[in-house]
Amino acid sequence: MEELDLRAVRFIDTINDNLVCCICQNPFVEPVISNCGHTFCRYCIQLVIEATPVCPIDRASLTLDELQPAARIISNMVNELLVYCPNMDEGCTHTGQRQFIRSHLKNQCEYTLAPCQLEDCKEFMLKKDLGSHAETCKFRKVECNMCKDKMYSYELEDHYNLCPSEIIQCTHCESSHSRSDHVSHITECPQLDIPCPHAEFGCLWNNKRQHLEKHIASCPYEAVKHYLYKQKENENTLKEDMQELWKENEALKQRQLSSQVLISSIIYRLDRLTPGHDSYDPSMSETRRDEAIRSQTDRLANEVDNLATKIIDLELQQKTALLKETFALQEELQKLRSSCFNSRMQVHYLTMKLENTLDSTVVVSNNPVSASNNNSSSSAADKLRIWL
Repeated sequence: MEELDLRAVRFIDTINDNLVCCICQNPFVEPVISNCGHTFCRYCIQLVIEATPVCPIDRASLTLDELQPAARIISNMVNELLVYCPNMDEGCTHTGQRQFIRSHLKNQCEYTLAPCQLEDCKEFMLKKDLGSHAETCKFRKVECNMCKDKMYSYELEDHYNLCPSEIIQCTHCESSHSRSDHVSHITECPQLDIPCPHAEFGCLWNNKRQHLEKHIASCPYEAVKHYLYKQKENENTLKEDMQELWKENEALKQRQLSSQVLISSIIYRLDRLTPGHDSYDPSMSETRRDEAIRSQTDRLANEVDNLATKIIDLELQQKTALLKETFALQEELQKLRSSCFNSRMQVHYLTMKLENTLDSTVVVSNNPVSASNNNSSSSAADKLRIWL
């Protein structure tokens, strides 16, 4: 049950304006006082400060930390105000101080909603009705008068129709038995009309069980019953064999149909590949159809052999052309190698000649002009060595 909001209760007497919160216009609930001297309900002023941290009366700055509990006398005055029970509209005539109204609702008020005390029942009702409800609740435990089993009240009626201990009367011999014994009694009831055991072979006798023994003694089928049952067994065996043969026959039909569809598809594709040959005729006999298929198959085999021969010839031609091109590239590469070797020899010869020239000019290195020329020559020689 939700906790009662004390701001929603109805008061008996007129309330002094000094005890009314200016925010909710109801008598104070947990009154607090601000540092500017104004009193409010704690919940009301908290909502105001969270929205705008100022006093709603003088607009002075105000925070939650600045709130203090109001004087005890104010709390006592509002708590001692006389109120009606919130369930007055339901019929409760109780009046009392506001501070005790919650305790009244929880422990004393007979007009407060409460759940049924039975475990599986989820219904709510007035407390004053709990006793009468418990006597009629469909989830109350009851006991079957016959078998003494315990169950829910709503299950009892269906149980009576199935109770194994219920005494029922046989409609044939009018004897009484428990429901659990009635089934076995029916298999033995002497007044029950039953057919002859050989009815399946043609005996038309149908009479009370107590006359069966006398009938069996004179039944013409009794003398040949062993032969009849043997024939029945053979008949059942034949039926099973026929059923298996029928299944095999159906499977063969399906395979034949699938083969015909496959053959038709192959012939259609062959006709598409060879439009100049005779097309498939559905009305053609099976012999002619087989001959046509063999003829087309042989022709296709010959075409495949011819294509294989042509492919081999093309491969030989490609290999021959590739070898010729390879030999030509090798000859060209050999020529390039010879040319590179000759170029290296010429460069080496020029380098040696340049070094000899440099050595012959070392003596005249004191001449500035000669020194400059020698430096230039040396630099050129160095570049040539790096390049090589």
